[in-house]
Amino acid sequence: MLKKYLFLITILFLSSINAQITVRFEVTVSDVADSEAVYIVGNHPGLGGWNPTKIRMSKEKVNLWTYTLIVEKEGTLE
Repeated sequence: MLKKYLFLITILFLSSINAQITVRFEVTVSDVADSEAVYIVGNHPGLGGWNPTKIRMSKEKVNLWTYTLIVEKEGTLE
């Protein structure tokens, strides 16, 4: 069963190359079992195009999940 949560995600703008920006999403989740994962969803294709099971975040350390995306400077992320 898919658990659905809404979290405040820290967005870090890591770098800018010409017309693109590297964005790093970080979220702290304390109740994820080893057999579970955290996914990110949004309007951008790199965020799964609103498909909640398409983009799996990486577990960086205990409770910290991350995802890095390169987007156009003029785009909008939701």
